[in-house]
Amino acid sequence: MSLKEIWELITRVDYGGGFMLVALIIITSLIEVSPIKINPWTALGRWMSRIIGVPEIKTELSKMQAKIGELDVKIDTLKEDEKNRRELSDALDARRRILRASYEISHGADYDGEMISNAMDDVTSYDNYCKLHPLFVNSKAVMAESTVKDAYRRYNRQRNFTGGNES
Repeated sequence: MSLKEIWELITRVDYGGGFMLVALIIITSLIEVSPIKINPWTALGRWMSRIIGVPEIKTELSKMQAKIGELDVKIDTLKEDEKNRRELSDALDARRRILRASYEISHGADYDGEMISNAMDDVTSYDNYCKLHPLFVNSKAVMAESTVKDAYRRYNRQRNFTGGNES
């Protein structure tokens, strides 16, 4: 059967031309015309994607993903910076409280077990920060820490102190 005869058969109204056209499309998508595979659906899909602008959309999407990656790195950096600032602020606050406690102890303030325990928590926290940050200047509270530690030892000896649980 020649292509001309097939076309005439498809376009004849009495055979239901629309049905025959659909049948022809299905048959051509299943039949291999030559050793080179030709898939009309792939070609149609590519053509439609170019009309819609899919390649441009993919390019823009890749750019947006790269920018999101950059923003993620910046956010992580900002979070780390904020964490470092918070730790430094906490260390400075602990040092201020140690200095204040030392001053009050040195001037005869009556410190109870809870107050001395809190001051010792500040000493521990401050010392830990200083160990983790060797470039941080730590010479400002050495004597004050010693005063707080001595008061803690005295309180332990006198009252049998066990870390804040007074009986």
